[in-house]
Amino acid sequence: MFDSYGAIVYILAIYLLIYSFMTTTIHIKTDKKVKERAERFAKANGLTLTAFINLSIHQVLNTGRLTIEEPLVPNTKTAKQLKKILNDADAGRNMSPVFHSAKKMDAYLDSFR
Repeated sequence: MFDSYGAIVYILAIYLLIYSFMTTTIHIKTDKKVKERAERFAKANGLTLTAFINLSIHQVLNTGRLTIEEPLVPNTKTAKQLKKILNDADAGRNMSPVFHSAKKMDAYLDSFR
């Protein structure tokens, strides 16, 4: 009936016909910059924006969880304090001694009262 090439074309046509009935279009509104960032992220991971969004939807539905994380960026005051603390630690300043017992630690802390 079909040669091997014809059979592949026939199977592909059937698949596309069935698949086209199984998909739908979702229209969303989002900020232009968000879309551009999402496209860059998807492209960097070898995906189209559609594939990225579909994977995200499937992940939420399969896990039953929506994880939303923002990078932790300290405010100016906290960043300044962290920089000072890290510089002190690098220089060995403002460091407590090593304690070999809780009693010695308590005594050291009590000395600041």
